Amino acid sequence: EKNVRFLVVSLSDDQQVNPDPLERERFEEKIGVKDLFYPAERIEDIGEKGGFQVLSLGKRFQEFATKSKVFLHGFGESLGVGHFNKAGHKLAGETIAEHICRDFEKLGP
Repeated sequence: EKNVRFLVVSLSDDQQVNPDPLERERFEEKIGVKDLFYPAERIEDIGEKGGFQVLSLGKRFQEFATKSKVFLHGFGESLGVGHFNKAGHKLAGETIAEHICRDFEKLGP
């Protein structure tokens, strides 16, 4: 109504971004799915139809975790499971900030 831009940020799940591709495949088999990113893709579709932006962190996080061999979720004995850890929060903040800044640059002065 007020022409305000709206952004939805879709977070990653710990299994989506496990640094070990074999562990991700085992998890997919265990729960019987072919694509761990299906929920995020659905949100992206809703955003496209609804006319709002969706920033999905999962695939970028997976790429980073795989390349860096870093867990982005969990702490201590639960490393790799649960809430974002320090590395996950850092990457999320950087990714969201980059997106917002790029979006503002498109708007111009």
